[in-house]
Amino acid sequence: MGSALAARDDVRGGKTATGSVRYPSRMSATTSSRSRPAREQSLHGGTASPPYPWYVTAALMACGAVLLTLAFAPAEQFYLAWLGPAALLVAVHGPRSLWRTFLWAWGGGTLFFAVNMWWLGLVTLPGAIALIVYLGAYWGLLALVVRGCSLMARPPVVAAAYVAAAWCGLEFLRGNLFTGLPWLYLGHTQSPFLAAVQIADALGAYGVSFWVAMINAAVALAVLRGVRAAAPAMAAAAVVMAAVTGYGLWRLSQQTTTPGPRVLVVQGNYPQSTGGDKGASYAEMLAFHVGATQRHLEADGEVDLVVWSETVLAPLNEEARQVMRDSGARFLDQTHDAVARLARQYGVNILVGATYAADWREVTDPKTGRRQSEPMDRRNSAYLFHRDGRMDQRRYDKIHLVPFGEYMPFKQTIPWLHRAFMLFNPYPYDYTLTAGDQSAMTVFEIADRPGKRTWRFVVPICFEDIDSRLLARMMRQTVNGTAPDFIVNITNDGWFRANQNSQHLQAAAFRSIENRAPTARSVNTGISGFVDSSGRIDRRALVPQGTDGVSAATLALDGRRPLYTRVGDLFAGLCVLVTCGPVIRAAAGRYRRHAASRVKSVPRGKP
Repeated sequence: MGSALAARDDVRGGKTATGSVRYPSRMSATTSSRSRPAREQSLHGGTASPPYPWYVTAALMACGAVLLTLAFAPAEQFYLAWLGPAALLVAVHGPRSLWRTFLWAWGGGTLFFAVNMWWLGLVTLPGAIALIVYLGAYWGLLALVVRGCSLMARPPVVAAAYVAAAWCGLEFLRGNLFTGLPWLYLGHTQSPFLAAVQIADALGAYGVSFWVAMINAAVALAVLRGVRAAAPAMAAAAVVMAAVTGYGLWRLSQQTTTPGPRVLVVQGNYPQSTGGDKGASYAEMLAFHVGATQRHLEADGEVDLVVWSETVLAPLNEEARQVMRDSGARFLDQTHDAVARLARQYGVNILVGATYAADWREVTDPKTGRRQSEPMDRRNSAYLFHRDGRMDQRRYDKIHLVPFGEYMPFKQTIPWLHRAFMLFNPYPYDYTLTAGDQSAMTVFEIADRPGKRTWRFVVPICFEDIDSRLLARMMRQTVNGTAPDFIVNITNDGWFRANQNSQHLQAAAFRSIENRAPTARSVNTGISGFVDSSGRIDRRALVPQGTDGVSAATLALDGRRPLYTRVGDLFAGLCVLVTCGPVIRAAAGRYRRHAASRVKSVPRGKP
């Protein structure tokens, strides 16, 4: 009976008496298990020796990190993402124990995020190290789930589906825990493969990550268990990919767009410093943006909306202007009047990124000892000037603030931890912004020149355009029963260098697919430009990174209202729930085995 069970494990894969997992081997049909070295008998921990040496595990982790890096922007070799995670899935079956598995995968993940997010160190080196190490831990968690739950030992199709669900579930957690960082999602790599990413309008970027992860699981199964054993998983992955691509081709073939407003985006080129220096004075930035806008409008009189980037102007709210007015300073009024005059002169709507400053109080400067007025309520805001020069009474205040960049966590709740986090602060002082009201997702309205048509749009600021849940909520807002027509993103990427700008654009393109709405982006230091409602980036209209300039395009508005806008991250939540099943079962099994071993260890006759 025992030999029969062992034979079944060799053929189908399963758990041995020691708790390890046996995988079918290409040699099992012709060679007995006793004639093989121990590392060929099992591809899981618990055996006398690992299935391959430590340096093979290291090479596989490094290979996975490199392949995934090349799959993301700016290289955009999307097909390499079909192999990179497979190297990780094979590597996690090398170490002897779960603990070592976690550490190896954590190291591989840290390497991947370090290569792709090193530019954070230009803002805060301690913060960058802490964040990269934290993000790398998600690879370690994936390894624990895959190996600890013996996912790869299950029937091939089930194994591939479970691995894909685990990958998406962990992406969802990474994108939402501790305010979240939905950056470098596996699905983002597929943006050049336009037909294969249209499924995002139903399942979000997570749906794209799912089918890519499923392909990788099938590849890993072929390596671990042989091509013949992995054939069902490979066939299932091929069917899913074909269905996704077919759906995408159908979506791309639909004629659903109509001409919308003509939008001009203006890009400054002002690298930022960690001390808060914006690279130029507010007066210099105002002069550049006014001049660049005027020069284009002189040649193009059809522009409906001009967009300037994030925090390019000083505070524009009335309270801040009144405080400065009372102190004899007129610069804020002059800034407001310059933008209003430009809008009125050319009959154009102008959206600007500026700060909001309110609740002014007398405080003592710790350096000089002098009393001065300071705002207690600072916000990162967007203001709209209409064609007649009137500034809209509504504004949008950024809701999703960036920790360590726009606020330091736990200031009120855990003061000692807040003081520790100040070590990661890129500023030499406690710089804290106030988040906008979650219920105040402003939908701006502009009219065409004859005043016959009205367009509506939302304005995610900075990294809010990678927050898919927030964008879906914004797009669910209505004005007189009508949803927004397009998205305008204003961003300041002047803090960063290298591949950050292109990665940001790649991730932001998914918001257009998910909500079937075109996007206009105005980004300090780049990359500014336009994305249509199918996620297609207009490469000819991009303002290159590290330059200043302008670009104009007529947006193609899409009348479709997709499933993702209505239900948000429902699919990702289901992936989390599906993953919890084997995790709970594996944890319960380990607890039972541990309890049984403790009972056996108690000598007979003793309680």
